[in-house]
Amino acid sequence: MSPARSVFLLLLAAAGAPRPAGAQVPLPEPGARYSSSVAVLSQDVAVSVSAINEIALSLADVTLTVAASGGGTAQAQDATTTYGITTNGSGKKITGVLSAPYADGVTLGVALQAPTGATATGHVLGTAPVDLVVGVARVAASDLSVTYTATADATATPGPGETRTVTFTLTDG
Repeated sequence: MSPARSVFLLLLAAAGAPRPAGAQVPLPEPGARYSSSVAVLSQDVAVSVSAINEIALSLADVTLTVAASGGGTAQAQDATTTYGITTNGSGKKITGVLSAPYADGVTLGVALQAPTGATATGHVLGTAPVDLVVGVARVAASDLSVTYTATADATATPGPGETRTVTFTLTDG
């Protein structure tokens, strides 16, 4: 038996610690301190938290049909999509951008419901990112509304429609 194990067993016996018959007594851990009645171990525990920045949409596709209007400009709106957001950061924003512009006379606007503590700023989308929600901080929210508004003026050419991808990004800002 090693000297360290002998001392450890001796300390347990001196402290009056009961041991079941046949029980194995572990060897002392490196850095352990012992007195005649107590064995003390200490350990540093580091905890790190990774950044969480997630955003998700409830629907994959949306179709808007703008009906002709006698006033020269017509709109169609859709609010069937919702989104969820989770972040443990602060000073975040959600931006939106189109994959390509629509034909002349056609625009697509979007308004996102802001989670608690943030501010929504609805915008017409283009091929450069625009801020849609600002001041996002440490939030987990779901079922927030997404409202798309398609507008066509008199210069828009009638047809089967154009599909563009709208990309939302949760980013620092």
